[in-house]
Amino acid sequence: MRKSYSFHLVAILTVLISLPAHALTINPIYDGSISGLPAATSLAITSAFAAASQYFQSTYSDPITINIDVYLGANGPFSTNPSGGASWANYMAGSSFATIRTALVNDAKSAADAQSIGSGTVPAANPSPLTQYMLPSAEAKALNVPVTYANSFMTNFPGLNFVNLGATNNIDGWVSFNSNTNSWFYNQGSPVAGKFDFTGTAEHEISEVLGRVTQIAQTNFFPYALPYDLFRYTAAGVRDFTQTANNVYFSINNGTNSLNTFNGPGGGDLADWAGATVDPYNAFLTNGVAMLPSAADTTALDVIGYDIVPEPSALALLCAGLGVLGFALRRKQRA
Repeated sequence: MRKSYSFHLVAILTVLISLPAHALTINPIYDGSISGLPAATSLAITSAFAAASQYFQSTYSDPITINIDVYLGANGPFSTNPSGGASWANYMAGSSFATIRTALVNDAKSAADAQSIGSGTVPAANPSPLTQYMLPSAEAKALNVPVTYANSFMTNFPGLNFVNLGATNNIDGWVSFNSNTNSWFYNQGSPVAGKFDFTGTAEHEISEVLGRVTQIAQTNFFPYALPYDLFRYTAAGVRDFTQTANNVYFSINNGTNSLNTFNGPGGGDLADWAGATVDPYNAFLTNGVAMLPSAADTTALDVIGYDIVPEPSALALLCAGLGVLGFALRRKQRA
């Protein structure tokens, strides 16, 4: 009887050990435009960026490290000073839709993943007019798709020398922020009127490096579709891959329900939210307030390959159930 109890205890421990670890790591590499600032200002910026990184690290459990070069102003690949924030992802080009779909299906773990696949939002056949797909290297890591930095699309991007910026050396993205350090507040708990939330802006740019992006408006330069394009709808069952449509929305159930509305043509990124509520993923900043991630923000990265950390309540319930099982086994042993 003692041997049987030990067997069940090992089984319980195996279940616990198999639960996903909080292992996603954002690794920022700060340019001299930040590290060369007065110490207090540099610390404020790096602390705010670390707070933004922590949102992703505590929300998603993929055991990967994302390396991001971080700048202020017109430095690195950024030829102009961003009005707010700006980003480039390091793209791995030339994947087939079949490769993308297989990776998304194999990675599916959450209810949102199941819904996006079961509803046909992630369909069996390529719905895009573009035949080839590309993946940000960060998203490829999350989906267990091999990453070869030396063959990244950005290595030979026209007019910009990404080779010297780490495109062949494990860099997954580049982000920059407006260099007027007085235009930002750095503590989300203490918003400042007339200033913008640096942490929320950093969350916006990091999420684009991770894959919350479309290049629909730039197909002359990027003749590839991206996984996030699969979630754009104008009505139930009606997808949108154009640059000109209004009222395009984010859906994970083939357009039946909208989780948020995408920004339209006329300015700003088409993959950002239109801004019905204050949100870090909006196309435009809102001054004087903290921009905090929403449920739709969390889902946006979930369905393109990032694994949600289990809710603490779910873990507690599981542990409680296992504890009851262990107690019952002990009672049975003593009977």
